[in-house]
Amino acid sequence: MGVRVAIREQLAFLVVIAVLVALMILSVPVWIYVNQFVTQVEGRELALTASLKASRISAELELVQTSIITISSRILIQNSLFTFYDGNTTDANWAQAKGDLNSALSVGGLTGLLQGRIYSRNITGNGYGLLNVTGEKVPEIALPYPGANGSQIFLSDTAEGYPPALYPNITYEDLGRQNQYRNNTRAYAANAFDGVRISTNGGLLLGPLILNETTALISITVPIRYNQQQEFILGYMTLVATASSLISIRNSREGLGDTGLVLLVGPTEKSNRFNSSNAVSNSTYKPPTDALNNVPVNFVLPPNPLSGQGDRHDERSWSAGKDDDPFPMKDYPAVLASFSKQIAAPNNSSSMLSTNNEQGLPVAVGFARTNTALVNWTVVVEQAKSEADAPIETLRNIILGCVFGTAGLIIILIFPCAHLSVMPIRRLKSATEKSIQPPGYEDGYYSEFDGDETPGSGGISSRTQRSKKDGIITSIFKLVGYKPKEKPASEHDRDSTRRIFKIPGKVTDRKHFITDELTELTETFNDMSDELVKQYLSLDQKVLERTRELEISKKAAEAANESKTLFIANISHELKTPLNGILGMCAVCMEESDILRIKQSLKTLYKS
Repeated sequence: MGVRVAIREQLAFLVVIAVLVALMILSVPVWIYVNQFVTQVEGRELALTASLKASRISAELELVQTSIITISSRILIQNSLFTFYDGNTTDANWAQAKGDLNSALSVGGLTGLLQGRIYSRNITGNGYGLLNVTGEKVPEIALPYPGANGSQIFLSDTAEGYPPALYPNITYEDLGRQNQYRNNTRAYAANAFDGVRISTNGGLLLGPLILNETTALISITVPIRYNQQQEFILGYMTLVATASSLISIRNSREGLGDTGLVLLVGPTEKSNRFNSSNAVSNSTYKPPTDALNNVPVNFVLPPNPLSGQGDRHDERSWSAGKDDDPFPMKDYPAVLASFSKQIAAPNNSSSMLSTNNEQGLPVAVGFARTNTALVNWTVVVEQAKSEADAPIETLRNIILGCVFGTAGLIIILIFPCAHLSVMPIRRLKSATEKSIQPPGYEDGYYSEFDGDETPGSGGISSRTQRSKKDGIITSIFKLVGYKPKEKPASEHDRDSTRRIFKIPGKVTDRKHFITDELTELTETFNDMSDELVKQYLSLDQKVLERTRELEISKKAAEAANESKTLFIANISHELKTPLNGILGMCAVCMEESDILRIKQSLKTLYKS
């Protein structure tokens, strides 16, 4: 026996399921499309922010490079170099060049240039520079190392005031031939480090030399090219500049949200470029997939943690003195992707919304390469993954809230509506169960069944009573595996079922504005009830007529029966005497053995 579920609950369940399916059909594509859209927007925002900051860094570096190249092209400086190569090594030879260079550095507050040094093009002259100049208006800048006597050293025109980390230790390589532009001069190449020539890639950038969390210095060394013949190198110039513009870019909050950080990552080589054995990707070259996994990199500028938030790079913080500790590229997948992949976007920019940093913390990042030949740096815009996922989680919560809120509202509204919808059916059912007696029948005929409420007796049917008992109790029985025995129907119930029937009562039919199948069914049911009443009334009349006819037939049969009895009595008296004579003659014949006497007796019998 199945579990009984009322039609009201079935209707409500059907409507709720239909609404949920419709909402699911709507919400799933919306979730997929909008989720992808939000993810793309978030990724593009991070990538664009990284690309813009990388472009700004490239522009700042190239601005300093251009300023140095412009200063190196000054005539007084080039004339002093020519005079030096002609044999004039006196200080007077450099007086005008020193004044010219000093005037260029005196506006360091605008250009950021603080200090400079000029090197020879070959082994001629002092290896620590032919001319050293510090700007007259240079502010007091403390260097991050003590002097020989342990005192604090400042950027100055003294020997210790030139930070060695920012000046290349140039070694000259004899090329074994004369200079192709000056036949009277030997050809030399200037190397800052093994395999790193100053004349390639437009110059050499050293640093940044980190002074504190807000100050750093960089230097750029460029060849001094003869104005009349650019291919001919007169010497080399190194100028030291502040990296305040780089720190300003790192600290600017545009496009970073609440948890964003700007990280500047580069190679551990002092030249700020990867060596040829670990070449990174460019427009024409892509390294093998795993070639750069273990190549060490470090933070060019120390990470700048946000106040009130946890430090995601506490293992390489400035306060711990470990900001320049290297780590393999594979520890930071975004850095590895930036240096190893060819991405068809400006500055090789892209994003990763689900990745980790070098400490294994979950983050979302955008990255982009600097577009300058001076350095191989990549800019990483890093956000906490929770912030990157916030729009997606908000969208998810909105969709789930709409789905379940709508479902809850439908559930609240559908039960009253379902109740009102099934009321005609319930009234029809109630009218069917609570039937009326046919007119013309005695109540006593049914009284013996009233206590038992047999089918059609005017009470609730036994089926309905059983259905009411079904439900939760039956469900519990089914769960525990118990099946109650059904009471077999008695002969009394079966007889009453065969003999008893009552006409269903009419259903109360209210005024309708809309006619539907239930309305038509109710009207048909009421018509059926009226027709049954009419049929019972006409049946009673026919029964009475038939009864009268039967009484007349009975009286006629009784009269015929009496006539028959009288006739038989009369005829039996008339026949009794002759028959006795015939029977006597037959007895005489039976006793005679003479044929003649027997024939004589039979003739007498015949005549009689």
